[in-house]
Amino acid sequence: KPIAQRDTGTTPGGGGTHTGGDRTNRDTEHANPSDTAGSKPETAPNFASQLDSLFMALPDAGAAPESTLRMLDAIMIDTRASMTDRAKAAAYAAQAYFQGGDRATACKRIREALTLEPGNAYYQGQQTSFGCRT
Repeated sequence: KPIAQRDTGTTPGGGGTHTGGDRTNRDTEHANPSDTAGSKPETAPNFASQLDSLFMALPDAGAAPESTLRMLDAIMIDTRASMTDRAKAAAYAAQAYFQGGDRATACKRIREALTLEPGNAYYQGQQTSFGCRT
């Protein structure tokens, strides 16, 4: 079928909008709404502010709430966040897991922080204090 026919959704011969049978507007029917003209680009969340709030919500001892750990993990893998914020989220999660008695996950998270910021002396110290293998 000619392109003009597909794009306009008209029947052959200009008989108006095609409403049944073989649809002529298939190419545009399922367009991604974010691809439309005039749509606003998605703005990245303020990760630094979120991290400050999550850090303040961490308990001084004992296990952190699961929801806090999930949020830290989400920031850690969110590519819109800076490497520093992603590393910080991993380090905060590592501390929370360690305080909650989950050394294996704490070691995994601190390694992820070090992968994101390899020269960070604080993260290296945390890895040592958690008793993680390097």
